[in-house]
Amino acid sequence: MGKIIKENTANSIKKIVLYGPESTGKTMLAQQLAKHYNTLYAAEYARYYLDLKLELYDPFGRKSDEICQPQDIPQIVIGQVAFEDSTEEQANRLLFCDTNPLMTYVYNKYYFGRDDEWIALAAVKRNYDLYLLTNVDIPWVPDPPHRDRPDNREELFDLFKNELISRNLPYVLVSGDYEKRIELSIQSVDDLLSTHK
Repeated sequence: MGKIIKENTANSIKKIVLYGPESTGKTMLAQQLAKHYNTLYAAEYARYYLDLKLELYDPFGRKSDEICQPQDIPQIVIGQVAFEDSTEEQANRLLFCDTNPLMTYVYNKYYFGRDDEWIALAAVKRNYDLYLLTNVDIPWVPDPPHRDRPDNREELFDLFKNELISRNLPYVLVSGDYEKRIELSIQSVDDLLSTHK
């Protein structure tokens, strides 16, 4: 459990989370921001985990709400934290996280009705420096079995946003087309760096 609640120190790398509903450009942003700032991004562990589970245990191919079950959630959280920690060791000044435990907490509540507060606390105690909240104003792109709720993105967006507000976490709304999202994200990260010199 010590790994999950590892806290940032004053000289540590700044961690920025790409945070929001499915198909809102989080992975693309994480990759492009890491390239722009000559650093790394921590990939989404749930995708790796569910792809492996699908390959090994479910050759018939179910939707993500069927292949992912409540008992998978702790493993996904632990795996995401491990991805972050191993990537952070090699990162340069900044680490971009393509999801984090708080996203898993929201999805766990939404899909399974479970309020496992330890997951949210794991995110809060890890002290992410900024959340880039990705809006749902770009087209939904199918990606089975990882995306299955094209008509629920606004509802999920509200859940994600409310979680940030209720926990008083620092965030910036990222909207517009892909170019605008990159521009807004870079400006937000630059602002973060300028206030933490």
